[in-house]
Amino acid sequence: MKKLFYLMTILMVAACSKTAEQQKDTANETIAEPLQEEIAEVEESINETNTAFVGLWGCDAATCGIDISLDMRSDGTFTQLMGESKQEGTWEVMENGRMLVNTPNLKKPQEWEVKSINDDIWEVCWNPDAPKPKTVPFKRQS
Repeated sequence: MKKLFYLMTILMVAACSKTAEQQKDTANETIAEPLQEEIAEVEESINETNTAFVGLWGCDAATCGIDISLDMRSDGTFTQLMGESKQEGTWEVMENGRMLVNTPNLKKPQEWEVKSINDDIWEVCWNPDAPKPKTVPFKRQS
């Protein structure tokens, strides 16, 4: 009888601890699901923001003082043609409405301020912290 009592007690403790473990897993899943959904929404928003910049953009000499062409690629790289000068680099959208741009000839990356962007026009300030910042209105070429 004593052995039966011990056996029943051990089985009850094992059953209770499994139930507690299952409850913990359920609680973790309940917390994890909304968090995973929020992460997916943020990633989708970032992808949408990044794809808005992808494409060929240009500004003519009459508007910018020199012909400028920017080929912004989805892998975060770009090619810039400014007159006869060509440079390659990387770009990344930051949370503060700016874009971090880096090329091999820069001592440190530049921050460009995105004033506005839509399907056809991208207004960007290349020197937002300068005393007289200038906004460049790029037009989508493709």
